[in-house]
Amino acid sequence: MKVRRMRRGDIDSVLAFSKKVGGPQNLMCYWDLTSVNPEESLDMSFVVEDNGNIVGFLKARVEYVYVPVMEVCLIHAVVTDPDYRGQGIGTMLIKELIDSCIHNEINTIRALVDEQNVDLKAFIGNLGFHQSRIINYDKTIEK
Repeated sequence: MKVRRMRRGDIDSVLAFSKKVGGPQNLMCYWDLTSVNPEESLDMSFVVEDNGNIVGFLKARVEYVYVPVMEVCLIHAVVTDPDYRGQGIGTMLIKELIDSCIHNEINTIRALVDEQNVDLKAFIGNLGFHQSRIINYDKTIEK
């Protein structure tokens, strides 16, 4: 298996892969991927390939957040093909992201996790992530 940076040419494959592994609420759309502009300097997305097929991807981007403004790499998604789960693909992706952040002198990686997703919390906790002091507040705007 090979980890590499996501490219614009991967968008259709990643969308097809996303449909394969997720229910309707987990689907990525074309806008999700094109808006981060893979290969652009602020994009930190990666894919894992096995025999030329994408079997996992990580969508991440450098963002400037909070007050005072700080630079963080924000993980938007880590997705692994169900047939490949348990083979360390998610860990490979996170480690590649960490190496890239070190190389680019980015000191903070942030993952937004559903408070009730015990598996994901355990996964990122085992990779050295901890709960930050930042609390997220959302406002839903009705149409």
